Amino acid sequence: ENLTYAVNATETTIKIIHSVAITDIETPVSNTALDTEASCATTGVSSTTPQITWTPNDTTAGYNTSYTASITLTADTDYEFTDSTTATVLGNSATSVTKNADGTLTVTYAFPATPKDKLTSITAPQCRKSTSIDK
Repeated sequence: ENLTYAVNATETTIKIIHSVAITDIETPVSNTALDTEASCATTGVSSTTPQITWTPNDTTAGYNTSYTASITLTADTDYEFTDSTTATVLGNSATSVTKNADGTLTVTYAFPATPKDKLTSITAPQCRKSTSIDK
């Protein structure tokens, strides 16, 4: 009646993700919708099409505005990010890489400012006639 069972323990080895590469983000272009999804094909990352959060929080890019993309990645089972995990965005070094308390990794990248609005027309000021008061 008193039976004891032995169960073989399995050892799990956690694999470290040293670097991630984020791709497929369209560079912000004035008067165009901001991209909402990136790609990450790095082994060990479960979020292969992570969402992008933009600062400022616009949906369409404005003129003469710098935008920063923020992407949060989740590691697959048996993988983890470290405090020293590095990241690239579109082949460029990320602006910042932060390992969050929940084990996810937030990567940010600051894009250059969009161009200023183009001048499309100029209206010449109207000249007024001089009066005796002006003399």
